[in-house]
Amino acid sequence: MDARLICDINDPNRFKWMIDAFEEIFAELQMQVWIKDISGRYLYSNEIMKIADDIMDIDVIGKTDDEIYKNQDLVDIFTRLDEEVTITGERIISTYALPNGTFEEVVKMPIFNPYGEMVGILGYCKDVTAEKLLGEHSRRVAEAEKKFKAVYDNVPVGLMVFDAKSEKPIMFNDRFSELVFYTQEQIMAMRWTDYAFHGKGNEEIMQKTLQLLRGEISEFNVERQLVRGDESLAWFNIQITRYSSDESDSYQLLIMIEDITASKETKAELERVSFTDELTGLYNRTWYIKHLDEKIKNLKYPYSIIMGDANGLKICNDAFGHAEGDKLIAAAGAVFRKFTNEHGDFAVRFGGDEFLATFPGVDEVEIGRIETAMHNEIRNMGAGFMDYSVALGSVTMRLGDGLDFESAILVAEEKMYNNKIIESRDLGDKIVDRMISMLRRDPLEASHMNNVERFAERMAQVLGLNSILTYEVVTSARLHDIGMAACNAMRSEPGKPILGDKNSNDTSIVRKHSEIGYRLLHASRTYGSLADYVLHHHENIDGSGYPNGLKGEEIPMQSRIIRVVDYYDALTNPRFGRNLEQKEVIEELRKREGIIFDTGYTEMLINELILQGAL
Repeated sequence: MDARLICDINDPNRFKWMIDAFEEIFAELQMQVWIKDISGRYLYSNEIMKIADDIMDIDVIGKTDDEIYKNQDLVDIFTRLDEEVTITGERIISTYALPNGTFEEVVKMPIFNPYGEMVGILGYCKDVTAEKLLGEHSRRVAEAEKKFKAVYDNVPVGLMVFDAKSEKPIMFNDRFSELVFYTQEQIMAMRWTDYAFHGKGNEEIMQKTLQLLRGEISEFNVERQLVRGDESLAWFNIQITRYSSDESDSYQLLIMIEDITASKETKAELERVSFTDELTGLYNRTWYIKHLDEKIKNLKYPYSIIMGDANGLKICNDAFGHAEGDKLIAAAGAVFRKFTNEHGDFAVRFGGDEFLATFPGVDEVEIGRIETAMHNEIRNMGAGFMDYSVALGSVTMRLGDGLDFESAILVAEEKMYNNKIIESRDLGDKIVDRMISMLRRDPLEASHMNNVERFAERMAQVLGLNSILTYEVVTSARLHDIGMAACNAMRSEPGKPILGDKNSNDTSIVRKHSEIGYRLLHASRTYGSLADYVLHHHENIDGSGYPNGLKGEEIPMQSRIIRVVDYYDALTNPRFGRNLEQKEVIEELRKREGIIFDTGYTEMLINELILQGAL
């Protein structure tokens, strides 16, 4: 591909600089110069073009060739050349005959903006008939070089011309020295290849430069990382063009370098973000879709795959919040990353709770060991509310077994889901048991739990409930504050007692405990039928309670019983710091019956249990 002319011609300042440069350089060469936009309308033409084409009386700016030239043959030539540049996106050189019998050599180059979009065409031409007759090409080139140096000393890119034979600099601008971190004296004493070829991966620069020196190509453009004078690395856009004087053995190379390190780093960071799962640091689904074909092009057999699915993520998110769920996912991701780094190739989080890890060269026996080790390590990372667990499934492909990568994924997924069914079966019960144990470790909460359960059981006996209803009332009473353990972890002062903290700033969090308890129990096989009773044990008879504002008979019987005995313990339990006398307790209860408490259950508690000393 030819070297590209890069200029944002829609930027007035950049366009003016380019025009000024062309005026200086091409005027000395007596060349016609013009610039068209992508639609073929002229944006610029120099005075030489107007004189040569006898169009002095026409303002060409904004017009097309068809509107300027009367000779249709000439219009057809110009149109054909413009179309060729537009289609190929490359520079073209063509010689054509004019109606007056002379010949012109025209060069047309595409102009690209910094985003790689073609935005215009630069054209310049000369009368080659006169050039051959006059033999002034060498003089013009020499004079143009003088003018060119005056221009490039002020451009924002590094420019250097060096002799092809000696590979020593002939001239360079200050910006070149600034970019490569070499002094002017150091540059003059060095060959271009001394630093252009220095650094890993610069073989292409070496090869292309040698091709230039041998005359096999006339120019090239590359983006490469070079080692600068202070040993730091920087990315450069490098464009090198060969040109010669009339002496057949005399060549020069024009080098233009632009520091693109910042844009490269920005692009790399954007790519990293777009291809990386933020929570785990693993590759994401976008990376997987884009790079999978490349990754599995030449598989190293045996080739093993492990699929993973985090157990209990929904329970964790629903009951304890997404921050806890994120901890589970991050722990699983850390294990997948560790074992992939040690034994495999790449690991991916597909989103949600699914993972993939690949292990080239690992057979069935070894992948079994790795799978067991991963499972154990994830489980050992669990803490707090639940043991971390990830269901895993593995498969090994061997050459000639007819199993491709996508089919292997399906096999590993099936094993993983089978394991998930087994491992998730009792997960809800285990979490509930863990919550009960956490509550029992706190003396206040343990005392309150035992008392409310005992009081509820006495109420069931007085009411004469059957065994099923008695079980529901008593067990729900024991579990009514199961959500408190999770609330404690979410509060601003975790570890501070919950039930006795009446002035806490975390009231909004504590009020969630009935909903959290509901989610925990709903996920349990054993206790799922009790979830509604725990959910509504803070509803009030007048509808002022939470979480749903139920009132009267809308509140389950079990919840209404728990509501009143829960409050009774708060009035009489020394651990709450109140321990009221019997008379005061009865006054407090009757003050709230019909508003907060069910009147019937309140009077039953007072008359059948409190006054009878049955509690």
